[in-house]
Amino acid sequence: MDFISNIALVWPLAELGLAVGTTLTALVQFFALVYLFARFRQPLAWNQLLSTIGRAVAGCLIMTVVVLLLLGQLPNLPGTSSQALRMGVPALAGLVTFLGFNVILGGQELKLLARPRF
Repeated sequence: MDFISNIALVWPLAELGLAVGTTLTALVQFFALVYLFARFRQPLAWNQLLSTIGRAVAGCLIMTVVVLLLLGQLPNLPGTSSQALRMGVPALAGLVTFLGFNVILGGQELKLLARPRF
């Protein structure tokens, strides 16, 4: 499916077609797996799942705004140090924004990732 969508979209959209095709394939696979898992293995707690997705989407939107605002303020000069600054500062600010926003909204998912497994 990924191959077919990439081939179909690469000609009209070039590299963007590859990204869109891969994204669409991943979404179809995700929803198919969620459906199959919920139906045949374990019913899902949809309220918690939708709450988590909502926090992630809201955090991504806020993070995107912060990163784009920072990129607009940083000079685009030639040189390795300037390019590293243009890449590193927005990436770090985006990470801090996303994590901070997750904490403010009461997200528990990061705590689950950090706890010991054994």
